[in-house]
Amino acid sequence: MPKPMLALLLLLLCAAGAMSQSADEIVSKYVKTVGGIDKIEAVKSLRRTGKVIAGGGFEIPLVEENKRPNLVRQDITIQGLTGISAYDGKTGWKVQPWSGKKDAEAMGEGELKGIIE
Repeated sequence: MPKPMLALLLLLLCAAGAMSQSADEIVSKYVKTVGGIDKIEAVKSLRRTGKVIAGGGFEIPLVEENKRPNLVRQDITIQGLTGISAYDGKTGWKVQPWSGKKDAEAMGEGELKGIIE
């Protein structure tokens, strides 16, 4: 069998084997790989940083912090102004200085659902 044909056959067999795994099996393997559910539950806070690259190379830095049981804070910076969205487990609030609002205001229902999820 020619090498390209053999490589294609092997690739197809590997792909078929990967597709036969259920989502539960994949999650179970991941949990085992990272040290078990106890290690995952021991994590009490999470901080993620990144940036959104918009049209024309415009960059928007962002930071999201989560703390158990259900505290969330998101900071985004646009043109040197930092906006904040936060949820304290009961209520959500935001500050959007780029739209002339420097005081905290309550989040709308849709925004609140987004930050909780």
